[in-house]
Amino acid sequence: MELTETLWYVVVASVLCSLIPACYLDYTTRRVPLKWWAPAAYIGVPLSIILFVMKIFSYEIYVGSVFLYVGTAMMLMIIAILLGYLNIFGGADAIALSLVALTSFSYMDPVRMDNPFFAFIFGSNLIICCAAMFLIILIMNVVEGSYKDVKKLKDIPLLFFARRIRPQRFKTYRSIVLEDVKEDVGGVIRRWFIATPMRMNEKAFDEFNSHKIADTEKYNLYLRLEKVWVMYLIPMIIPITVAYILTVSRFDIVYIFNHMRLFG
Repeated sequence: MELTETLWYVVVASVLCSLIPACYLDYTTRRVPLKWWAPAAYIGVPLSIILFVMKIFSYEIYVGSVFLYVGTAMMLMIIAILLGYLNIFGGADAIALSLVALTSFSYMDPVRMDNPFFAFIFGSNLIICCAAMFLIILIMNVVEGSYKDVKKLKDIPLLFFARRIRPQRFKTYRSIVLEDVKEDVGGVIRRWFIATPMRMNEKAFDEFNSHKIADTEKYNLYLRLEKVWVMYLIPMIIPITVAYILTVSRFDIVYIFNHMRLFG
């Protein structure tokens, strides 16, 4: 095994040592302390830059294409910062995507792929992973008949990121409850509380968090309902990690799909 290949595996291992614990922490606590990014930041990033320079001097990377490699990595980092600024990504998601970008300079495997640039392969894998996640939720809603609750056109996106669950499972799933309830003479009245990460303020996030509702008196009202709509709090860092693992494993979903279509 050559030195450059060994260093690349060290870079990948350091990034995964940050990403995998971050997935668990972000899902369970919604907080990822900065110390967990240390392996990728202090080992992965410097080694990746060193490896990139080594490949340039050994002519494994053509000098004329250096700007393109660096440019695609910087583009990925800018996208991460922009998504974080717009509150589409959380802080941990933006950091994860930035570290993936900063450790991607030296990635190149033109023998097994048409596209040697990590950012493009990773980006396409990430988009497909996210689309697959939302598609699975849609299929589950159709199979369970939950789509019948959606009466208005503007509420159709619910079918892609929300599901109906029994109130008894509020503590099992980390989610935002999309229905508010109050007691009335005729029983429990429910109303939609439609929220997306971009429109949700911190107060609403806390007030309608399923784990917190389960510890309040209002929970008894929810228990009188069969099922309640909730939005899963699935951190984007999870599909980011899956896409990273697929990419460093030389797995390009778009490339494979195109070849299946050519030879199928």
